Amino acid sequence: MLGRISVSILFLVISCHINAQRFSGAVLRMGTDISQTTLQGTARYVGSGGVMGSVGGDLSNLSTNPAGLGMFSRSELSFTPAFALNHVGSTYIANDGRGQFETNFDQNRYKFTINSLGIVIANRKSDNAVMRSSNVTLGINRTADFNRSVNFGMGRNSLYSYSSYLALLATDAEYDRKNGVPGYPEPGTYPSKRDYSSIANLYNRVLAARNAEVIYSFSPYDYYEDPLKLDSVNVSQYGQMKTTGGITELSFAWSTSLSDKYYIGVSLGIPFINYQTEFIFDEVNRGPVGSSPNAFYGKYGSFEMSEIDKYSGAGVNLKLGGLVKLTENLKASAYIHTPTFAQLTQEYAITTRSFYANSTGGSSTPYRTDEFEFNYITPFKFGTGLSYMLGKRGFIGAEYEFNNLKSLMIDLDNEPQVTNQLNDALWRQNNNTHTFKLGGEYVLESLRFRAGLNYRTTPYSKDFIYNNFNASSLTYTFGLGYRGKQVSIDIAYMNTSSKDYRSFYDYADNTVSYEMGYTMNNSISQFMATLNFRFK
Repeated sequence: MLGRISVSILFLVISCHINAQRFSGAVLRMGTDISQTTLQGTARYVGSGGVMGSVGGDLSNLSTNPAGLGMFSRSELSFTPAFALNHVGSTYIANDGRGQFETNFDQNRYKFTINSLGIVIANRKSDNAVMRSSNVTLGINRTADFNRSVNFGMGRNSLYSYSSYLALLATDAEYDRKNGVPGYPEPGTYPSKRDYSSIANLYNRVLAARNAEVIYSFSPYDYYEDPLKLDSVNVSQYGQMKTTGGITELSFAWSTSLSDKYYIGVSLGIPFINYQTEFIFDEVNRGPVGSSPNAFYGKYGSFEMSEIDKYSGAGVNLKLGGLVKLTENLKASAYIHTPTFAQLTQEYAITTRSFYANSTGGSSTPYRTDEFEFNYITPFKFGTGLSYMLGKRGFIGAEYEFNNLKSLMIDLDNEPQVTNQLNDALWRQNNNTHTFKLGGEYVLESLRFRAGLNYRTTPYSKDFIYNNFNASSLTYTFGLGYRGKQVSIDIAYMNTSSKDYRSFYDYADNTVSYEMGYTMNNSISQFMATLNFRFK
Protein backbone atom coordinates (compact mmCIF):
# COMPACT_ATOMS: atom_id res chain seq x y z
CA MET A 1 0.00 0.00 0.00
CA LEU A 2 2.79 2.46 0.87
CA GLY A 3 4.41 2.10 -2.51
CA ARG A 4 1.10 2.50 -4.33
CA ILE A 5 0.48 5.87 -2.70
CA SER A 6 3.52 7.66 -4.05
CA VAL A 7 3.67 5.72 -7.31
CA SER A 8 0.06 6.66 -8.03
CA ILE A 9 0.76 10.33 -7.36
CA LEU A 10 4.08 10.63 -9.17
CA PHE A 11 3.83 8.27 -12.13
CA LEU A 12 0.11 7.89 -12.72
CA VAL A 13 0.27 9.18 -16.28
CA ILE A 14 3.50 7.69 -17.63
CA SER A 15 1.52 5.23 -19.75
CA CYS A 16 -0.14 8.19 -21.46
CA HIS A 17 3.24 9.52 -22.65
CA ILE A 18 3.08 12.68 -20.53
CA ASN A 19 5.97 14.00 -18.48
CA ALA A 20 5.11 12.26 -15.22
CA GLN A 21 7.35 14.42 -13.11
CA ARG A 22 5.04 17.36 -13.83
CA PHE A 23 2.34 15.71 -11.77
CA SER A 24 4.05 15.67 -8.40
CA GLY A 25 2.02 15.40 -5.23
CA ALA A 26 2.48 19.13 -4.58
CA VAL A 27 0.00 20.50 -7.11
CA LEU A 28 -2.46 17.67 -6.49
CA ARG A 29 -2.44 18.19 -2.73
CA MET A 30 -2.69 21.95 -3.19
CA GLY A 31 -5.76 21.54 -5.37
CA THR A 32 -7.45 19.31 -2.81
CA ASP A 33 -6.52 21.47 0.18
CA ILE A 34 -7.91 24.73 -1.18
CA SER A 35 -11.16 23.06 -2.29
CA GLN A 36 -12.21 22.41 1.30
CA THR A 37 -13.57 24.99 3.68
CA THR A 38 -13.09 24.87 7.44
CA LEU A 39 -15.33 26.03 10.27
CA GLN A 40 -14.58 29.76 10.28
CA GLY A 41 -16.68 32.87 10.82
CA THR A 42 -18.31 34.67 13.75
CA ALA A 43 -18.00 33.34 17.30
CA ARG A 44 -21.73 32.60 17.42
CA TYR A 45 -21.55 30.61 14.18
CA VAL A 46 -18.49 28.63 15.30
CA GLY A 47 -19.63 28.16 18.90
CA SER A 48 -22.93 26.59 17.81
CA GLY A 49 -21.22 24.18 15.40
CA GLY A 50 -21.92 26.07 12.18
CA VAL A 51 -25.64 25.25 12.04
CA MET A 52 -26.74 28.83 11.36
CA GLY A 53 -27.83 27.97 7.82
CA SER A 54 -31.33 27.14 9.04
CA VAL A 55 -31.31 29.41 12.10
CA GLY A 56 -30.29 32.57 10.24
CA GLY A 57 -29.50 36.00 11.54
CA ASP A 58 -25.69 35.77 11.46
CA LEU A 59 -23.07 37.43 9.26
CA SER A 60 -21.54 34.01 8.51
CA ASN A 61 -24.61 33.27 6.38
CA LEU A 62 -22.73 35.23 3.69
CA SER A 63 -20.51 32.21 3.01
CA THR A 64 -23.02 29.45 3.79
CA ASN A 65 -26.74 30.14 3.27
CA PRO A 66 -27.38 33.80 2.35
CA ALA A 67 -31.11 33.36 2.91
CA GLY A 68 -30.44 33.62 6.65
CA LEU A 69 -29.47 37.27 6.16
CA GLY A 70 -33.10 38.05 5.37
CA MET A 71 -33.97 37.54 9.05
CA PHE A 72 -32.20 40.74 10.16
CA SER A 73 -34.72 43.41 11.16
CA ARG A 74 -32.05 45.89 12.33
CA SER A 75 -28.76 46.84 10.70
CA GLU A 76 -25.71 45.28 12.31
CA LEU A 77 -21.92 45.70 12.21
CA SER A 78 -19.85 42.65 13.16
CA PHE A 79 -16.12 42.13 13.77
CA THR A 80 -14.36 38.86 14.69
CA PRO A 81 -10.62 38.56 15.44
CA ALA A 82 -9.21 35.08 16.10
CA PHE A 83 -6.09 33.38 17.44
CA ALA A 84 -5.13 29.86 16.32
CA LEU A 85 -2.67 27.29 17.66
CA ASN A 86 -1.85 24.46 15.26
CA HIS A 87 -0.09 21.45 16.75
CA VAL A 88 1.26 18.64 14.56
CA GLY A 89 2.62 15.43 16.00
CA SER A 90 4.46 13.68 13.17
CA THR A 91 6.11 10.28 12.82
CA TYR A 92 8.75 9.68 10.16
CA ILE A 93 8.52 6.11 8.89
CA ALA A 94 11.26 4.15 7.09
CA ASN A 95 9.73 0.90 5.82
CA ASP A 96 11.71 -1.92 4.21
CA GLY A 97 8.74 -4.16 3.42
CA ARG A 98 9.33 -6.33 6.49
CA GLY A 99 9.13 -3.77 9.25
CA GLN A 100 9.52 -0.09 9.86
CA PHE A 101 11.61 2.36 11.85
CA GLU A 102 9.91 5.39 13.37
CA THR A 103 10.99 8.78 14.73
CA ASN A 104 8.56 11.18 16.41
CA PHE A 105 8.40 14.99 16.25
CA ASP A 106 6.16 17.78 17.58
CA GLN A 107 5.68 21.24 16.08
CA ASN A 108 3.47 24.23 16.96
CA ARG A 109 2.43 27.24 14.88
CA TYR A 110 0.56 30.33 16.05
CA LYS A 111 -1.55 32.62 13.89
CA PHE A 112 -3.65 35.75 14.42
CA THR A 113 -6.35 36.38 11.81
CA ILE A 114 -9.55 38.33 11.16
CA ASN A 115 -12.20 35.66 10.79
CA SER A 116 -15.10 37.92 9.91
CA LEU A 117 -15.88 41.58 9.29
CA GLY A 118 -19.04 42.97 7.75
CA ILE A 119 -22.22 44.96 7.87
CA VAL A 120 -25.87 44.08 7.27
CA ILE A 121 -28.01 47.00 6.11
CA ALA A 122 -31.54 46.01 7.02
CA ASN A 123 -34.50 47.53 5.18
CA ARG A 124 -37.59 46.38 7.01
CA LYS A 125 -40.84 47.17 5.20
CA SER A 126 -44.48 47.02 6.25
CA ASP A 127 -45.69 43.90 8.02
CA ASN A 128 -48.63 43.92 5.61
CA ALA A 129 -46.38 43.56 2.54
CA VAL A 130 -45.48 40.20 1.05
CA MET A 131 -41.81 41.21 0.71
CA ARG A 132 -41.16 42.42 4.22
CA SER A 133 -37.42 43.06 3.98
CA SER A 134 -34.79 43.86 1.40
CA ASN A 135 -31.42 43.50 3.11
CA VAL A 136 -28.00 44.21 1.67
CA THR A 137 -24.87 42.69 3.22
CA LEU A 138 -21.19 43.37 2.60
CA GLY A 139 -18.49 41.46 4.42
CA ILE A 140 -15.45 39.24 4.48
CA ASN A 141 -15.31 35.76 5.95
CA ARG A 142 -12.24 33.58 6.30
CA THR A 143 -13.35 30.25 4.86
CA ALA A 144 -10.14 28.17 5.09
CA ASP A 145 -6.85 28.17 7.00
CA PHE A 146 -3.77 26.21 5.91
CA ASN A 147 -1.21 27.09 8.59
CA ARG A 148 0.78 24.13 9.88
CA SER A 149 4.37 22.98 10.16
CA VAL A 150 5.59 19.37 10.02
CA ASN A 151 9.03 18.11 11.07
CA PHE A 152 10.34 14.74 9.95
CA GLY A 153 13.60 12.81 9.77
CA MET A 154 15.76 10.23 11.53
CA GLY A 155 19.27 9.92 12.91
CA ARG A 156 20.10 6.82 10.90
CA ASN A 157 18.61 5.64 7.63
CA SER A 158 20.45 2.58 6.34
CA LEU A 159 17.79 1.62 3.79
CA TYR A 160 17.72 4.16 0.99
CA SER A 161 18.87 7.77 0.69
CA TYR A 162 16.99 10.67 -0.87
CA SER A 163 19.98 11.43 -3.10
CA SER A 164 19.79 7.89 -4.52
CA TYR A 165 16.10 8.40 -5.18
CA LEU A 166 16.74 11.63 -7.10
CA ALA A 167 19.43 9.85 -9.15
CA LEU A 168 16.95 7.11 -10.01
CA LEU A 169 14.36 9.64 -11.16
CA ALA A 170 16.96 11.44 -13.28
CA THR A 171 17.87 8.15 -14.95
CA ASP A 172 14.23 7.30 -15.61
CA ALA A 173 13.53 10.77 -16.97
CA GLU A 174 16.49 10.56 -19.36
CA TYR A 175 15.35 7.14 -20.55
CA ASP A 176 11.84 8.48 -21.25
CA ARG A 177 13.22 11.52 -23.04
CA LYS A 178 15.36 9.36 -25.34
CA ASN A 179 12.42 7.08 -26.04
CA GLY A 180 10.10 9.76 -27.29
CA VAL A 181 8.19 10.94 -24.26
CA PRO A 182 7.36 14.54 -25.24
CA GLY A 183 8.09 17.66 -23.25
CA TYR A 184 11.59 16.98 -21.94
CA PRO A 185 14.15 19.76 -22.16
CA GLU A 186 17.54 19.29 -23.69
CA PRO A 187 20.13 17.65 -21.39
CA GLY A 188 21.78 20.08 -19.00
CA THR A 189 19.14 22.81 -19.41
CA TYR A 190 16.20 23.91 -17.34
CA PRO A 191 12.78 23.51 -18.94
CA SER A 192 11.03 26.45 -20.51
CA LYS A 193 7.81 27.95 -19.19
CA ARG A 194 5.76 26.15 -21.81
CA ASP A 195 6.85 22.79 -20.40
CA TYR A 196 4.72 23.43 -17.28
CA SER A 197 7.34 21.69 -15.15
CA SER A 198 7.24 24.60 -12.71
CA ILE A 199 4.19 22.93 -11.18
CA ALA A 200 6.24 19.79 -10.60
CA ASN A 201 8.34 20.26 -7.51
CA LEU A 202 9.83 16.80 -7.80
CA TYR A 203 11.16 17.35 -11.31
CA ASN A 204 12.74 20.64 -10.24
CA ARG A 205 14.36 18.92 -7.26
CA VAL A 206 15.99 16.47 -9.66
CA LEU A 207 17.29 19.31 -11.83
CA ALA A 208 18.60 21.25 -8.83
CA ALA A 209 20.31 18.15 -7.40
CA ARG A 210 21.99 17.53 -10.74
CA ASN A 211 23.27 21.08 -11.05
CA ALA A 212 24.52 21.04 -7.45
CA GLU A 213 26.42 17.80 -8.19
CA VAL A 214 24.46 15.83 -5.63
CA ILE A 215 23.82 13.49 -8.56
CA TYR A 216 25.79 13.20 -11.80
CA SER A 217 25.84 11.16 -14.98
CA PHE A 218 27.98 8.03 -15.03
CA SER A 219 28.23 8.41 -18.78
CA PRO A 220 27.05 11.54 -20.59
CA TYR A 221 23.29 12.00 -20.06
CA ASP A 222 22.61 8.30 -19.79
CA TYR A 223 22.82 6.94 -16.26
CA TYR A 224 22.74 9.01 -13.06
CA GLU A 225 24.00 8.08 -9.63
CA ASP A 226 24.87 9.68 -6.32
CA PRO A 227 27.94 9.19 -4.08
CA LEU A 228 26.21 6.61 -1.87
CA LYS A 229 26.11 2.90 -2.59
CA LEU A 230 22.96 1.01 -1.71
CA ASP A 231 24.95 -1.63 0.19
CA SER A 232 26.60 0.98 2.43
CA VAL A 233 23.95 3.65 3.03
CA ASN A 234 24.12 5.32 6.42
CA VAL A 235 22.63 8.80 6.41
CA SER A 236 20.90 11.09 8.86
CA GLN A 237 17.96 13.05 7.52
CA TYR A 238 16.00 16.07 8.68
CA GLY A 239 13.22 17.93 6.92
CA GLN A 240 10.44 20.39 7.50
CA MET A 241 7.34 21.17 5.45
CA LYS A 242 5.67 24.43 6.45
CA THR A 243 2.31 25.37 4.93
CA THR A 244 0.88 28.86 5.29
CA GLY A 245 -2.01 30.87 3.93
CA GLY A 246 -5.76 30.69 3.76
CA ILE A 247 -8.85 31.79 1.85
CA THR A 248 -10.62 35.05 2.67
CA GLU A 249 -13.84 35.71 0.80
CA LEU A 250 -15.29 39.14 0.05
CA SER A 251 -19.05 38.82 -0.41
CA PHE A 252 -22.00 40.96 -1.51
CA ALA A 253 -25.46 39.63 -0.71
CA TRP A 254 -29.10 40.48 -1.11
CA SER A 255 -31.79 38.75 0.91
CA THR A 256 -35.48 39.09 1.61
CA SER A 257 -38.27 37.85 3.86
CA LEU A 258 -41.58 36.82 2.29
CA SER A 259 -44.37 37.09 4.83
CA ASP A 260 -41.79 36.25 7.54
CA LYS A 261 -42.14 32.61 6.53
CA TYR A 262 -40.00 32.21 3.43
CA TYR A 263 -36.50 33.65 3.11
CA ILE A 264 -34.41 33.89 -0.06
CA GLY A 265 -30.85 35.07 -0.50
CA VAL A 266 -28.12 35.33 -3.10
CA SER A 267 -24.45 36.06 -2.47
CA LEU A 268 -21.63 36.92 -4.87
CA GLY A 269 -18.31 35.76 -3.46
CA ILE A 270 -14.79 36.81 -4.43
CA PRO A 271 -12.35 34.49 -2.64
CA PHE A 272 -8.71 35.56 -2.29
CA ILE A 273 -6.50 32.48 -2.21
CA ASN A 274 -3.03 32.27 -0.72
CA TYR A 275 -1.32 28.89 -0.37
CA GLN A 276 2.42 28.49 0.22
CA THR A 277 4.69 25.58 1.13
CA GLU A 278 8.27 25.90 2.34
CA PHE A 279 10.32 22.72 2.18
CA ILE A 280 13.77 22.32 3.73
CA PHE A 281 15.76 19.10 3.83
CA ASP A 282 19.28 18.02 4.62
CA GLU A 283 20.91 14.62 4.40
CA VAL A 284 24.30 13.87 5.98
CA ASN A 285 26.55 10.93 5.13
CA ARG A 286 27.38 9.05 8.34
CA GLY A 287 29.16 6.05 6.82
CA PRO A 288 31.62 4.88 4.16
CA VAL A 289 31.20 6.05 0.61
CA GLY A 290 33.02 3.47 -1.46
CA SER A 291 33.91 4.30 -5.04
CA SER A 292 32.45 7.46 -6.52
CA PRO A 293 32.52 8.93 -10.04
CA ASN A 294 32.95 12.30 -8.34
CA ALA A 295 36.08 11.29 -6.42
CA PHE A 296 37.75 14.52 -7.54
CA TYR A 297 35.96 16.27 -4.68
CA GLY A 298 36.91 13.66 -2.12
CA LYS A 299 34.62 12.16 0.47
CA TYR A 300 30.97 13.11 0.17
CA GLY A 301 29.60 14.85 3.25
CA SER A 302 26.01 16.03 2.78
CA PHE A 303 23.54 18.03 0.78
CA GLU A 304 20.79 20.48 1.69
CA MET A 305 17.76 21.69 -0.21
CA SER A 306 15.43 24.66 0.29
CA GLU A 307 12.26 25.17 -1.75
CA ILE A 308 9.38 27.68 -1.77
CA ASP A 309 6.20 27.03 -3.74
CA LYS A 310 3.52 29.73 -3.63
CA TYR A 311 0.05 29.88 -5.20
CA SER A 312 -2.03 33.05 -5.06
CA GLY A 313 -5.01 34.47 -6.89
CA ALA A 314 -8.69 35.29 -6.77
CA GLY A 315 -11.93 33.92 -8.15
CA VAL A 316 -15.66 34.37 -8.24
CA ASN A 317 -18.64 32.23 -7.20
CA LEU A 318 -22.35 32.47 -6.53
CA LYS A 319 -24.33 31.18 -3.55
CA LEU A 320 -28.08 30.68 -3.58
CA GLY A 321 -30.11 29.82 -0.51
CA GLY A 322 -33.59 29.37 0.85
CA LEU A 323 -35.08 29.03 4.33
CA VAL A 324 -38.65 28.27 5.37
CA LYS A 325 -40.51 28.16 8.67
CA LEU A 326 -42.33 24.84 8.57
CA THR A 327 -44.01 25.54 11.91
CA GLU A 328 -43.65 28.25 14.51
CA ASN A 329 -40.54 26.52 15.87
CA LEU A 330 -39.24 24.29 13.06
CA LYS A 331 -37.13 25.68 10.20
CA ALA A 332 -35.65 24.01 7.13
CA SER A 333 -32.98 25.34 4.78
CA ALA A 334 -31.13 24.47 1.58
CA TYR A 335 -28.34 26.14 -0.38
CA ILE A 336 -26.10 25.56 -3.36
CA HIS A 337 -22.67 27.00 -4.13
CA THR A 338 -21.52 27.20 -7.72
CA PRO A 339 -17.91 26.28 -8.51
CA THR A 340 -15.36 29.01 -7.89
CA PHE A 341 -13.69 30.05 -11.12
CA ALA A 342 -10.23 31.29 -10.15
CA GLN A 343 -6.95 32.17 -11.75
CA LEU A 344 -3.88 31.23 -9.72
CA THR A 345 -0.30 32.35 -10.13
CA GLN A 346 2.53 30.09 -9.03
CA GLU A 347 5.91 31.38 -7.87
CA TYR A 348 8.60 28.78 -7.32
CA ALA A 349 12.22 28.83 -6.17
CA ILE A 350 14.70 26.14 -5.09
CA THR A 351 18.29 26.12 -3.86
CA THR A 352 20.44 23.03 -3.41
CA ARG A 353 24.00 22.74 -2.10
CA SER A 354 26.29 19.73 -1.81
CA PHE A 355 29.31 19.38 0.47
CA TYR A 356 32.43 17.35 -0.24
CA ALA A 357 35.67 17.03 1.72
CA ASN A 358 37.82 18.96 -0.78
CA SER A 359 35.40 21.43 -2.32
CA THR A 360 31.99 23.01 -2.14
CA GLY A 361 32.74 25.56 -4.84
CA GLY A 362 30.13 25.81 -7.55
CA SER A 363 27.74 23.48 -5.80
CA SER A 364 25.09 26.05 -4.96
CA THR A 365 22.32 26.39 -7.53
CA PRO A 366 19.61 28.97 -6.83
CA TYR A 367 16.80 28.57 -9.32
CA ARG A 368 13.56 30.51 -9.72
CA THR A 369 10.93 29.83 -12.35
CA ASP A 370 8.93 32.48 -14.15
CA GLU A 371 5.50 33.17 -12.73
CA PHE A 372 3.11 30.57 -14.06
CA GLU A 373 -0.63 31.17 -14.39
CA PHE A 374 -3.37 28.58 -14.66
CA ASN A 375 -7.12 28.31 -14.12
CA TYR A 376 -8.56 26.56 -11.12
CA ILE A 377 -12.21 25.46 -10.81
CA THR A 378 -13.42 24.26 -7.42
CA PRO A 379 -16.23 21.72 -6.93
CA PHE A 380 -19.84 22.75 -6.42
CA LYS A 381 -21.45 22.27 -3.01
CA PHE A 382 -24.94 21.94 -1.67
CA GLY A 383 -26.30 21.66 1.84
CA THR A 384 -29.47 21.32 3.82
CA GLY A 385 -30.45 21.73 7.45
CA LEU A 386 -33.12 21.66 10.13
CA SER A 387 -33.35 23.71 13.30
CA TYR A 388 -35.82 23.69 16.16
CA MET A 389 -36.36 26.86 18.17
CA LEU A 390 -36.76 26.32 21.92
CA GLY A 391 -39.06 29.28 22.29
CA LYS A 392 -36.97 32.07 23.78
CA ARG A 393 -34.56 29.51 25.27
CA GLY A 394 -32.42 28.98 22.19
CA PHE A 395 -32.27 26.36 19.46
CA ILE A 396 -30.83 23.05 18.32
CA GLY A 397 -29.87 22.34 14.70
CA ALA A 398 -28.40 19.81 12.30
CA GLU A 399 -26.91 20.33 8.84
CA TYR A 400 -25.42 18.27 6.03
CA GLU A 401 -23.09 19.47 3.26
CA PHE A 402 -21.93 17.66 0.13
CA ASN A 403 -18.70 18.69 -1.60
CA ASN A 404 -18.33 17.24 -5.10
CA LEU A 405 -14.53 17.06 -4.82
CA LYS A 406 -14.23 14.70 -7.77
CA SER A 407 -15.26 17.56 -10.03
CA LEU A 408 -12.22 19.66 -9.08
CA MET A 409 -10.46 20.87 -12.24
CA ILE A 410 -7.19 22.59 -13.16
CA ASP A 411 -6.97 24.08 -16.64
CA LEU A 412 -3.66 24.83 -18.38
CA ASP A 413 -4.30 27.19 -21.29
CA ASN A 414 -3.68 25.72 -24.75
CA GLU A 415 -2.53 22.35 -23.34
CA PRO A 416 -5.60 20.07 -23.54
CA GLN A 417 -3.63 16.82 -23.33
CA VAL A 418 -1.74 17.85 -20.21
CA THR A 419 -4.93 19.27 -18.69
CA ASN A 420 -6.81 16.02 -19.25
CA GLN A 421 -4.11 13.89 -17.65
CA LEU A 422 -3.70 16.21 -14.68
CA ASN A 423 -7.44 16.21 -14.01
CA ASP A 424 -7.52 12.44 -14.37
CA ALA A 425 -4.86 12.27 -11.63
CA LEU A 426 -6.97 14.59 -9.45
CA TRP A 427 -10.08 12.49 -10.08
CA ARG A 428 -8.24 9.33 -9.04
CA GLN A 429 -6.84 10.96 -5.92
CA ASN A 430 -9.98 12.70 -4.62
CA ASN A 431 -13.20 11.52 -3.10
CA ASN A 432 -16.43 13.46 -2.58
CA THR A 433 -16.78 14.62 1.01
CA HIS A 434 -19.74 14.73 3.37
CA THR A 435 -19.89 17.06 6.36
CA PHE A 436 -22.32 16.55 9.24
CA LYS A 437 -22.99 19.31 11.77
CA LEU A 438 -24.81 19.33 15.11
CA GLY A 439 -25.11 22.28 17.45
CA GLY A 440 -27.24 24.50 19.54
CA GLU A 441 -27.64 27.46 21.86
CA TYR A 442 -29.25 27.78 25.27
CA VAL A 443 -30.38 31.18 26.56
CA LEU A 444 -30.26 32.08 30.22
CA GLU A 445 -31.42 35.69 30.59
CA SER A 446 -28.77 37.78 28.76
CA LEU A 447 -26.26 34.92 28.48
CA ARG A 448 -26.07 32.36 25.71
CA PHE A 449 -24.30 29.00 26.01
CA ARG A 450 -23.35 27.16 22.83
CA ALA A 451 -21.82 23.86 21.74
CA GLY A 452 -21.39 21.99 18.47
CA LEU A 453 -19.88 19.00 16.71
CA ASN A 454 -18.75 18.54 13.08
CA TYR A 455 -17.49 15.52 11.18
CA ARG A 456 -16.09 15.59 7.63
CA THR A 457 -15.33 12.41 5.69
CA THR A 458 -12.03 11.71 3.93
CA PRO A 459 -11.19 13.75 0.80
CA TYR A 460 -9.04 10.91 -0.62
CA SER A 461 -9.87 7.75 -2.51
CA LYS A 462 -8.90 4.46 -0.90
CA ASP A 463 -5.67 3.98 -2.87
CA PHE A 464 -4.31 7.22 -1.36
CA ILE A 465 -4.96 6.30 2.28
CA TYR A 466 -2.39 4.78 4.61
CA ASN A 467 -4.04 2.82 7.44
CA ASN A 468 -6.51 5.18 9.15
CA PHE A 469 -4.61 8.35 8.20
CA ASN A 470 -7.29 9.54 5.79
CA ALA A 471 -7.55 13.29 6.60
CA SER A 472 -11.14 13.01 7.82
CA SER A 473 -11.72 15.59 10.54
CA LEU A 474 -13.62 15.92 13.80
CA THR A 475 -14.42 19.35 15.25
CA TYR A 476 -16.00 20.26 18.54
CA THR A 477 -16.88 23.79 19.63
CA PHE A 478 -17.99 25.73 22.69
CA GLY A 479 -19.22 29.28 22.97
CA LEU A 480 -20.55 31.92 25.31
CA GLY A 481 -22.36 35.13 24.45
CA TYR A 482 -23.89 38.22 25.96
CA ARG A 483 -26.67 40.03 24.10
CA GLY A 484 -27.66 43.58 24.94
CA LYS A 485 -30.07 45.89 23.15
CA GLN A 486 -27.41 47.44 20.94
CA VAL A 487 -24.19 45.51 21.64
CA SER A 488 -23.46 41.79 21.70
CA ILE A 489 -20.23 40.06 22.67
CA ASP A 490 -19.55 36.42 21.76
CA ILE A 491 -16.55 34.20 22.38
CA ALA A 492 -15.89 30.71 21.07
CA TYR A 493 -13.37 27.88 21.21
CA MET A 494 -12.92 25.35 18.43
CA ASN A 495 -10.73 22.26 18.15
CA THR A 496 -10.29 20.29 14.93
CA SER A 497 -8.35 17.03 14.79
CA SER A 498 -7.34 14.94 11.78
CA LYS A 499 -4.78 12.34 10.73
CA ASP A 500 -2.97 12.39 7.40
CA TYR A 501 -0.03 10.66 5.71
CA ARG A 502 2.41 12.03 3.14
CA SER A 503 4.68 9.75 1.15
CA PHE A 504 8.16 11.25 0.75
CA TYR A 505 10.04 8.82 -1.52
CA ASP A 506 10.32 5.10 -2.25
CA TYR A 507 12.09 2.37 -4.19
CA ALA A 508 11.03 -1.09 -5.31
CA ASP A 509 12.45 -3.86 -7.50
CA ASN A 510 12.10 -7.63 -7.59
CA THR A 511 13.96 -8.11 -4.30
CA VAL A 512 13.44 -5.07 -2.05
CA SER A 513 10.85 -2.42 -1.34
CA TYR A 514 11.54 0.80 0.57
CA GLU A 515 9.15 3.58 1.56
CA MET A 516 9.85 6.80 3.43
CA GLY A 517 6.98 8.98 4.60
CA TYR A 518 5.48 10.69 7.60
CA THR A 519 2.18 10.64 9.42
CA MET A 520 0.59 13.80 10.80
CA ASN A 521 -1.67 14.07 13.82
CA ASN A 522 -3.11 17.56 13.37
CA SER A 523 -4.83 19.48 16.14
CA ILE A 524 -6.03 23.04 15.55
CA SER A 525 -7.25 25.08 18.52
CA GLN A 526 -8.81 28.42 17.76
CA PHE A 527 -10.11 31.17 20.03
CA MET A 528 -12.24 33.98 18.69
CA ALA A 529 -14.41 36.87 19.85
CA THR A 530 -17.14 38.77 18.01
CA LEU A 531 -18.40 42.29 18.66
CA ASN A 532 -21.81 43.14 17.21
CA PHE A 533 -23.27 46.65 17.05
CA ARG A 534 -26.94 47.04 16.09
CA PHE A 535 -28.45 50.25 14.82
CA LYS A 536 -31.24 51.53 12.58
